[in-house]
Amino acid sequence: LYTRSDVEEKAQAIGNLEEEIAAMNTKQRREMVASLLPVASASEHSSIAYLRQKGTDEELRNYLSAFWNRKSKENPLGEFLRFRELMEYGAQRYATQPMPASQTDRGRVLLQYGKPNLVENEYSDRFRKAMQNLNTVPYEIWYYYTLDKPVKQSDVIFVFVQENRGNENYRLLHSTGIWEVRNREWRKAV
Repeated sequence: LYTRSDVEEKAQAIGNLEEEIAAMNTKQRREMVASLLPVASASEHSSIAYLRQKGTDEELRNYLSAFWNRKSKENPLGEFLRFRELMEYGAQRYATQPMPASQTDRGRVLLQYGKPNLVENEYSDRFRKAMQNLNTVPYEIWYYYTLDKPVKQSDVIFVFVQENRGNENYRLLHSTGIWEVRNREWRKAV
């Protein structure tokens, strides 16, 4: 059972969520709705597709409020703020000229799983034989010590490779995460 203070605290958090959403402009709300795809259920994808193309400002506000209240019953404002921080972090690092970060593989993984515990690249990769191939393609290995989604996992890696050196878009080549792409021979590709 909820006590009166629990209900009041929850109402205050919801009110703050509404204020945070209201403080965003329409473009920011539309970008956030589009960025929800990596964390949304399959049944929510059609609503997101509609909203990112044709949704009114009121529809965007209502959807964001409902989404975060569904996503986290205990702390919708906290989840909203954490996600917005990841969006901003991803936009600075993983967006490319034609694509926002949420449409890139690194941006998707960031939004879905959060920041990795460790990132290595072709120069800092501790398992790569010392300068065995000076013509290696740029790549990154993201290490997550533990993940809770979709199920509890530990020691998960994501390997991204920059196939086209003309842009900064890295494609996901391999992961040990559940329901992610696997390519045990990924080192041969880099």
